[in-house]
Amino acid sequence: MIVLSRSLVLSPTSAVNLSAPVILWDSIADVASITASSEDDAYPASNLATESTIEVWKAEATGEVTIEVNTGGQIIDAVGFARSNFGTAGAMIMVEALIDAVWVEVIEEFIPADNSPLLMRFEPANVTTLRVTITSPTVVASAAVMFVGKLLVFPHGISAGHVPLDHARETQVVNGTSEAGNFLGRIVTGQSAQTSAQFNNLPADWFYDEMSEFVQRGASGAFFFAWLPKSRPQSVGYSWLTADPQPNEGSIYVDVVLNYGGMVR
Repeated sequence: MIVLSRSLVLSPTSAVNLSAPVILWDSIADVASITASSEDDAYPASNLATESTIEVWKAEATGEVTIEVNTGGQIIDAVGFARSNFGTAGAMIMVEALIDAVWVEVIEEFIPADNSPLLMRFEPANVTTLRVTITSPTVVASAAVMFVGKLLVFPHGISAGHVPLDHARETQVVNGTSEAGNFLGRIVTGQSAQTSAQFNNLPADWFYDEMSEFVQRGASGAFFFAWLPKSRPQSVGYSWLTADPQPNEGSIYVDVVLNYGGMVR
């Protein structure tokens, strides 16, 4: 799910399109910059700095815990978590940013509805330190991935024909039948989600200024993707490209297709 700061929703500006697709990919959170006020020795906060969802951070106990990322004064407007238990734990989440030596609440307290990938968006600012406060009263909080950075915000939406990642599940099953042809049940051997998003008529100048680095990185990294943030806030994926994009370029516009898979739970 995506959570928008109250200031963005109540006082939108012409420069902020809350309905446009957004991607968080160039994370500045690394092993050196992430610290947590509580961590299990076997599940340190440094695990949050990788793109892998296998190794997780876990707090040492229930209650309030803070995670801080030294952002060095860079412009940021989003933070994302993947493979967390914040929903089932009933955890209260709040985000603050250190701006001009003053702590500012950029995401007001909320409780995630589930454990799906979580993306939080606020107004861009030069932030020295980002602090996420997680209050989990009965279950120890945990998460596998934390991204912090500046969103890639598209100038317009996806072309018609898009299948959202949360509706693109592919289940691998083995069906059992008897010699007489009776159905004996089925075994699920795996499940994945893969789809594509086509963007037509992207302004060429915008593409080279904002998107070309993401395209050049290709299928080598993960990202958070919300395709319709305001209308479909629950549709957020922790994703990865399944093929390198090959932009179709003209002198004025660029068309590009993103083939991607990912996690929605």
